[in-house]
Amino acid sequence: CRLSHAAEQVARRMLGDCNCRIIEAADGFDGLMLIEREPAIDLVITDLAMPRIGGLAGVQSVLRRYPETPVVVMSGNSVAMAAVPEVPVLRKPFAAGELLSIVADQLSRRARSASPGGLPVPPSFRVAPRVRYRSPPR
Repeated sequence: CRLSHAAEQVARRMLGDCNCRIIEAADGFDGLMLIEREPAIDLVITDLAMPRIGGLAGVQSVLRRYPETPVVVMSGNSVAMAAVPEVPVLRKPFAAGELLSIVADQLSRRARSASPGGLPVPPSFRVAPRVRYRSPPR
């Protein structure tokens, strides 16, 4: 799902550098429609603040409809982050290594829970942990 512009650029660059295929949605509603159309989505990364269908409603819908698909939430709102305790949260601002670590962890958990011959575990990620993303001023 679409993140704030700066977070979107940082996440896209970091994950693209690791050869991840990235599919973006304009908002929460489009994100849910995309998940229905694209059967091979390995991981959903979303912000909580989105138009049309907010991130929290989107996360709950993904967990209910696609329980095998891991979800990661990026947020700077500590109250909202506690709303779905079973979902890992990447708190903004975050280090590049934090994003890549949580993505690798979620993909390897999915691969371990898949049947034999399931998804491959992604290669290890190497990123300088001092790179930070900061939310743009509102």
